[in-house]
This record gives sequence, C-alpha cells and structure tokens, in this order.
Amino acid sequence: MTHRIAKRLALGLEGMNIPGYVGIFVALKLLVSHVFDFIHISVTDESITKDLFEFRNIYEALIVIVLIAPVVETYLVQHLFFKYLNGRLPQWAIIVLSAVVFGLFHHYNVGYVLYGIASGLLLSASYAFRLRSNPFVCTALIHACYNLTGFIINQS
Repeated sequence: MTHRIAKRLALGLEGMNIPGYVGIFVALKLLVSHVFDFIHISVTDESITKDLFEFRNIYEALIVIVLIAPVVETYLVQHLFFKYLNGRLPQWAIIVLSAVVFGLFHHYNVGYVLYGIASGLLLSASYAFRLRSNPFVCTALIHACYNLTGFIINQS
C-alpha cells in the first residue's frame, strides 16, 4: 500500500510543471526551517556571516549565493551522485548519501550540518523525482529559491 502511494506521488511530481514543482519544494524547505526553529537547533551564528561571507557588495553576494552556489552544489552533490550511482545503489541510498555530503559541505556549525542534511534530503529527493524530466534545472531552481529566501531574510 505505502509503495503504491509513493509511486503515485512520484509520478505526479514528475509530470508537474516546473514552477509548481519548485513551489512545493520551497514550501517544504520553509517547513524544515520552522521545524529547526521550533526544536531550537541553531543554524545561525554571527561568525558564519562575518567570516565566511565577506563580499565586496550586495550584488556579488547575490550572484554567488543565489546563482553560482546552487548550480555548483546541484552539479556536485545531486547530478554526479545520480549519474554515477544510479543503478549501482538503491535510490533511497543515493538520496541519503548525497544529503549527508550536502550537509557536510555546510559545516559552519553542528546545527547547520543537520539543517544541511535535511535540506539535502529534499534536494536529492527532488532530483530523484524528476530523473526523466529536467532534474538538474528543477533542483538548481529549488536550491536557488532556498538561498534567495535566506538572502532576503538576512538582509532585512
């Protein structure tokens, strides 16, 4: 029964238009953020923003955080994992493995690693759901929207 429901969900997501698909995963990401806030796992740290993200201006920050990072990370953590491991490992294992690597890429503090793993699970699941229909574009757009949301919140 659960397998049939999961299969129908996957087929529905695969056929969905890109804006709706991205919107669903961005909403899920915001839910994850609220869950982390609710259980008081800190993903922010003053030193993170001061030491790691020193940009000359807001436009440079926007380009790196919202455009370059999502494309590079999607390529390294989802695209390459699915390209080389699909068929060798079960999809759930690829999703978990790539999520853990994604979390470790964001090793600013323990809370952020856990948050990165949760976000990586969403991004990798997104990639898996769209394997036959623009997985890279969809996942990079979702990631860019995540980062844009965080960027806007941090600028306020």
